[in-house]
Amino acid sequence: MDQALFRQLVSEAYSLGAREIGLFAGAEPLACKWLEDYVAYCKRIGYEYQYISTNGSLGNPERFKALLDAGLSSIKFSINAGTRETYKRVHGRDDFEKVIGNVRSVSAYRKTLPQRIYLGASFVAMPDTAHEFDELQSLLAPHVDEVLYYEANNQSGQMADLPLVPFSECALPFNKLHVSLEGYIKACCNDYDNLLAIDDVKSMGLAAAWHSERFRELRQRHIDDRLEGTLCGKCLRGCSTKAMPINEKLVFMPVTERFRKGSA
Repeated sequence: MDQALFRQLVSEAYSLGAREIGLFAGAEPLACKWLEDYVAYCKRIGYEYQYISTNGSLGNPERFKALLDAGLSSIKFSINAGTRETYKRVHGRDDFEKVIGNVRSVSAYRKTLPQRIYLGASFVAMPDTAHEFDELQSLLAPHVDEVLYYEANNQSGQMADLPLVPFSECALPFNKLHVSLEGYIKACCNDYDNLLAIDDVKSMGLAAAWHSERFRELRQRHIDDRLEGTLCGKCLRGCSTKAMPINEKLVFMPVTERFRKGSA
C-alpha cells in the first residue's frame, strides 16, 4: 500500500473510533520493508492494540525486536507442520528451524518488556499432516501463549480441492473494517479477487464507504439470509451459484477463470 495512503487511512480510522489494528491481510506482513515505521506511526496516533500474523520466515530476532519496540502488541506465527521435512513440503521452503528459532527469540525478548505481548502459533491441518499438531504443540508450549488448530478448508469456495467448512453467521461486515492495498474497503480479508470490495475510500473517505449504500445492502442480505450469488454465500451457506462482485469496477480483471466458469 502507498505509504501516504496508509497513514491517511489509519489516521481516519482512529478518528472514527478504531483502537485495534491488524497490519496484515492476505499477504506476508514482513515483506513490507517499512512495517516497523507503520507500527510506530499507529502507536503515536494512539492505537491500543496492534497485531500481525506471519509465517515468520522473512524475520530474524533483530527485526522482531524492532517491531516489539515500535509498539506491536501481538504476533501469531503460522507453522503448519511439526517437523522440518513436513514443513518443507507444506510451506515450500526449508525454514522450519529458522521459524522455531524466531518464536523462541520473541518469547525470550517479550519477558524483558514492561508491556504484555501476546505470542501464539497456528497450525492448519490437512489429512496427512494433522498428526503432527501434537509435536508442534510440545515444541512450542514452553514459549507461546497458545497453539491454535484449524482444519484446512477451501477458503470460501476459492480452492476447489479442499472441503468447504460453512459457518452459521459472520460479524465481519458489521464490526471489522478491511482495506485492500488499492484503498478499497472490503467486507472480508478472505477475498482474493476483490469480489467483496465495496467502494474506493480514496475518493469518498472511510466513513462514507462504511455507511455506503452497497455496504448497507450487503449487511441487509446477511440479516435476511439472501447471500446467493456472493462470496459470503459460498462461505456461509456453501452456495454453488457463481460469486459475483459487489462492485464490478473494483474486481480484479480479468476475473480468475474459476469464477468465470462458475466452478467455485
